[in-house]
This record gives sequence, structure tokens and C-alpha cells, in this order.
Amino acid sequence: MSKHDDPVRYLLFSILITAFACSSQPERKNEIANDSSALESESTNEPVQAKNIKSVEDIKLEFNQLQAQLNANELDSVSVEYDCNGEKSGNITYYSDKNNVRVIKHSYGEYSHFSADEEYYLKDDKLFFVFVKETAWGFIEGGTQDNIEEKRIYIVNDEPIQCLNKKYAIKSTTEDNPKSNEVANTEADCASFKELLKTFDLLKKFKGSESNCFEE
Repeated sequence: MSKHDDPVRYLLFSILITAFACSSQPERKNEIANDSSALESESTNEPVQAKNIKSVEDIKLEFNQLQAQLNANELDSVSVEYDCNGEKSGNITYYSDKNNVRVIKHSYGEYSHFSADEEYYLKDDKLFFVFVKETAWGFIEGGTQDNIEEKRIYIVNDEPIQCLNKKYAIKSTTEDNPKSNEVANTEADCASFKELLKTFDLLKKFKGSESNCFEE
């Protein structure tokens, strides 16, 4: 090959190097984008902290995230049934992630005219929301009537910041009964919170208990 070929060889070599470098840049860019959270964590040298619950909006967000996990069966669950001599019987289910209990659901009936569903939602082992649905039924002319009361309690730092109630009746004699989502909530005092907090503490202790009766 003549000396005149050297510039040509050099030019071709430069073009190949440039093409290779350009083709590899997008792939590297994607690697950095995909790992941006890890890079950010390393730069601060601190773990990413979970958002603290400070408001009703925070509570709703956390509640919706937990509901999504429940619907997707992403939480482990353990259920316990109990019967207190036929006077009160129920079921308690504990839903947990890898670290803590996140939801406790307690359904029970007393005698034959009263039943209740209680749901307790936790984050970092602290209660942030309680939902209660109580049903008392009786006879009316031609049938029965369920008198239903629902309670929603929003909690920050172990204290209720908002309490909502709704009441409605379901009659067996009519098909035009109200639905829960059609009944407006009303602001209520939080007088029932202390009793529910006692129940919550007992429910936590009851997990793993060998007792056949859950007593408040």
C-alpha cells in the first residue's frame, strides 16, 4: 500500500470510532435514567424516607395504597375465629407486609340483632384510620329493617383530626333502599375514638392468643 493511502486509512478509522461512540450513548443514557433513584440516594448518603402522615389527604393516599395491596393480595393474612359462649362471636384478620401489621379487620355479632365490621389501618405500627359499620335490625310491619351507622375516623399522631358519620336504613319491604355511597357524611364529635382505641389495643394483643373468646 502506498503512502498516499495512510490519510484514507486514518479517515476511515476515525469515522468508525465516531459511529461506535454515538451508537453506545443512548444505551448509557437509559442506564442512568433507570438508576436515577439509586444515584440520588447515594449522593445524599441517606435512605429514602416514607412520607409522614400529617393530614386527611395523606391519610386518603395511604388508605388507597393499602386498598390496592389488599385487592392484589400482596399482604400476608392470618385469621382467627372466636365464640364467647354464643353471646358474641366473630372473626379477626390481620394483614401484614414484611415488617408490620398494616390492617386489622374485625367482624362480629352479638346475640342476634346486632353486628359490626371494624377496620383499623396502620403505618409504622401507628393507627391512622378507622372505619366502623354497625348494624342493628328489628321487625317492622311486613318485614325487617336494618339501621346502619358508619363511622370514619382520621388520625394523626394518635389523635383524631376528623370524624365523620352517616346513618341510613335498609328495609326488606322495599327495593328502593339507599346505598352507602349515596348517603352524605356529616361531621361528628370523636367521642367514640377512645373506646375504639381500647378495642384496637386488645385486637393487637389477641393475635397469637390461645383464648376462644375476645372480650373487651
